[in-house]
Amino acid sequence: MIVVNDLLQAAMDGIHPEAEKKKMRLRLKRNRSNLRMVADPDRVLQIVTNLLSNAIKYSPEGTDVRLEAELRREGPGGPEDVERWIAIGVSDHGPGIPEEDQERIFGEYEKGGTGRRARKGMGIGLTLSRQLADYMGGSLTLASQPGEGATFTLWMPHGREPEQRSGWIG
Repeated sequence: MIVVNDLLQAAMDGIHPEAEKKKMRLRLKRNRSNLRMVADPDRVLQIVTNLLSNAIKYSPEGTDVRLEAELRREGPGGPEDVERWIAIGVSDHGPGIPEEDQERIFGEYEKGGTGRRARKGMGIGLTLSRQLADYMGGSLTLASQPGEGATFTLWMPHGREPEQRSGWIG
């Protein structure tokens, strides 16, 4: 069982040196209800850390990156979802992502930016993050407008009972 606030704090602590190099502020909005979820803690931490790293990479120096979690009745599939969801959102003040590129960036070896704005990296972080979310019964979505930054949201089911088994939890 993952205590969501603890996991978010661990992600922030791990990425803090990267943010400091760009004089960025990391903002963590803790959930007051002390949310818990059943999932593989190492994989959830990997996804959140990747999203934070991307937000820092693509945002201008001196801006804020925000991380928060909340319980939502409506999930990534819209109002027809019958489950309650924990939504872990990472928001930045980067250049935003045009609508026509929003699915493309989840593809293997795809990177954000072009020309002088192209970034270092292999272009597999978002692909892997989305696959890991899917394997755990969740989803990874993006909301963005050019010039207004981006918010990536990791959706994880809430209220599942832990299982005793080897390997993946979720």
